[in-house]
Amino acid sequence: MAATTPFFIEKALEFTGMDFLTTLSQLDEGVLIVDVNGTIIFYNRLHGIIDGISPQQVLGKKITEVYNLSSEESLTLRCLKNGRPILQEYIIYKPRKGVVVNSINSVYPIKKNEKIVACISFLKDYKILKTLISPEETASQQNAVKKTRHYTFNHIKGAAQKLLMAVTTAKKSSNSPSPIMLYGETGTGKEMFAQSIHHSSHRSDNPYVAINCASIPDNLFESILFGTRKGSFTGAMDQKGLFEQASGGTLFLDEIDSMPPALQTKMLRALQEKKIRRVGDLEEIPVNIKVISSTSTSPRHFLKNESQFRKDLFYRLAVVLIEIPPLRKREQDISRLTQHFLKNFNSSMKRRVHSVSREVMALFYNYNWPGNVRELEHVIEGAMNIVENDSIIDIYHIAPYFKNMCPLFLASQRQPTPVSLSCAEKKEGNGEPNISLEDTKSPENNNNEKKMMEQLLMECNGKVTVAAKKMGISRQLFHYRMKKHGLVRQTIVKQCEKQALEQALDACRGNLTQTAKKLGISLQLLNYKMKNFL
Repeated sequence: MAATTPFFIEKALEFTGMDFLTTLSQLDEGVLIVDVNGTIIFYNRLHGIIDGISPQQVLGKKITEVYNLSSEESLTLRCLKNGRPILQEYIIYKPRKGVVVNSINSVYPIKKNEKIVACISFLKDYKILKTLISPEETASQQNAVKKTRHYTFNHIKGAAQKLLMAVTTAKKSSNSPSPIMLYGETGTGKEMFAQSIHHSSHRSDNPYVAINCASIPDNLFESILFGTRKGSFTGAMDQKGLFEQASGGTLFLDEIDSMPPALQTKMLRALQEKKIRRVGDLEEIPVNIKVISSTSTSPRHFLKNESQFRKDLFYRLAVVLIEIPPLRKREQDISRLTQHFLKNFNSSMKRRVHSVSREVMALFYNYNWPGNVRELEHVIEGAMNIVENDSIIDIYHIAPYFKNMCPLFLASQRQPTPVSLSCAEKKEGNGEPNISLEDTKSPENNNNEKKMMEQLLMECNGKVTVAAKKMGISRQLFHYRMKKHGLVRQTIVKQCEKQALEQALDACRGNLTQTAKKLGISLQLLNYKMKNFL
């Protein structure tokens, strides 16, 4: 093996004795191998797609560095410790830099001379869908994929002003031939918007073809998009690319910023001239499609880094630019979405859950939701798996997920009280319940939250950003709660200064010169502060 081979590949081959890693890489399950020290030495591409991270980000790292799990919660570490297989165990987890995953895991110890040297994990994701459309896929297979997912604007739930503006823009531009770019964080619903635009347009009876650009190897990108001509390279056949497969309909290019720079020029030409040329062919083929692209990268990033993405291609794709707001900016929609997911999972999982407790709803409102609507859906799905015969999702149903994200808030919650999501609730004009945070908290819990926030601000010397991070909510939401509880930052800062002054005076036994030196201020400023605070 070459000397430049990464150490984790060498180590994996040492355990296997033969190179069967290629086979593991091609499995339709996530595969992960850790050595006896808990270091990740193998991680296949599908596991990366499920987790929302790339293998390069995890290989060679401790499993507890990659995943937000303790040594007791990690199935692989438990297998290493006990030396026994773990079969078909359900777990909800979240990589520190990835997305929430609901999965079924099986973990097996790997032994050498009767000694455990590693363990291998096989993961199945409830939500995983094959996003890579191969050049060999037939038109009938395309139609089968299309029928499994059919979103319209009616599926987009929410009443936040920014969301309604995005929906209005999408509806108005759906029948235009102009390209649309959707910009939003992971989990905000870009795929749902893309399908809704297609199904509300005059192209709805024609193909809708979606591709995740991040899932295509660079060397296959051109042939998958534009097709191939027989004989253009070894094994090449006459094959339509995605542009031709989407003829008359819509082509959705998800994660467009992953497109290799070498292909961007050809992509720009195809959009401008509405013609494509298959790989190895001289003939140009006219195409009539609506192009929708999406990105979770800020448009400002596109305009600053032309070496990664051409500005002229960005302007061509973003003729209509639609920003989909994150869930943290749609606070009034959380109860509506919660009701929607409860209804869906009650139907699909044969449950009878009619509500969530006030404490759960309060936590939902206070959480920052980095995974957005998709994360909320996964959290509710995870709770529905363990709720059994209960009719209310309570704090202990979701505690395993939230305990590492906002433990201080969880600690402040006490006795469960149900929140009904039925017609008896306050309703807006559309007839759906509107549960505000004020409705979800008892006076006792409000007082607990106020004390906790005041304590955090004191500990952080009045720094709101730091305090919000410790509480597990956004800075904006922390400010909102401060205003609600009547907490004034300047007052708390003064309390912090007074407390620091008193402690310094005590430590220096009233010696003003030493106290000033300890605080790093002048004697004159110390005297001034003493007049103001003491």
